[in-house]
Amino acid sequence: MVSMEVTVRTQLYPKEAVLNACYAFLDRVYIFLDGDADLDRVRIRFRAREGASRKQLTRLKDEFLNELIHASLRMQVSEQSKAIRELIVGKALLAALPAESDKIEAGDIDYKSDPLGIAVPWEKKHKK
Repeated sequence: MVSMEVTVRTQLYPKEAVLNACYAFLDRVYIFLDGDADLDRVRIRFRAREGASRKQLTRLKDEFLNELIHASLRMQVSEQSKAIRELIVGKALLAALPAESDKIEAGDIDYKSDPLGIAVPWEKKHKK
């Protein structure tokens, strides 16, 4: 089987970006990672699936390197926009909470009552 190897520096490409890029290619090639916690490099070996040529594997390796840059950039943008993203999600969750006037106590109703008018047919509700 045809195989190819790439070594990347973890100072340039975070380990999470390497893993994300590898995940994007799992359906096209077999990927093997090797590295050491003390070293600043990760070795990535690609092995072609059945019937793939060396030229196809070289093209996939080049695509992988582009995906690695893309994954690194996504991580940087995600880190830079983390505060605003958390603010937006927090405000959305806060807006979804019912107001005090909308709250219904469980002891105030039974299963036969319909305080929100859910059981009213559409035609009757809109007088059609």
